[in-house]
Amino acid sequence: IVHANWHVPLRWFSAFDDAERILTEDAEGLRVRYETTLDQGVARLKRGLEILESSWMDDDITDAVQELTEWLEEVPEEGLLELDYGSVAGMFSHDELVEDHTAAQVNVCLDALSKGDTVRAGRIFGDLTGRWADLRAAEVAN
Repeated sequence: IVHANWHVPLRWFSAFDDAERILTEDAEGLRVRYETTLDQGVARLKRGLEILESSWMDDDITDAVQELTEWLEEVPEEGLLELDYGSVAGMFSHDELVEDHTAAQVNVCLDALSKGDTVRAGRIFGDLTGRWADLRAAEVAN
């Protein structure tokens, strides 16, 4: 288990496809999680890492994806990989969660980078970081 308070690191989304997004509702409200097989998640992370490395992305970003990939490669291949918003979901409105497709946006950003479209990739990345910045600010405030 890897855990982050107050936000979900964007690099985690690169292991998932938007079709693997699962919305559920319980007494706490609407929840978001993604599930995939471990081998699919690791393959997606490796693809993202190749794109980031060939795009001369900042070493901090590339290193973080590399670290996550290496950590997951130590888990038995038949494992299930899950990304769960957990209590972070409560920091979004119901409509924001319904409309949230962060994994899809991360993958569109990577696709744009792979095609050399750094302007589009930068715009998408800016939108993503902006959406999650308010949550990260709560971490600092607490």
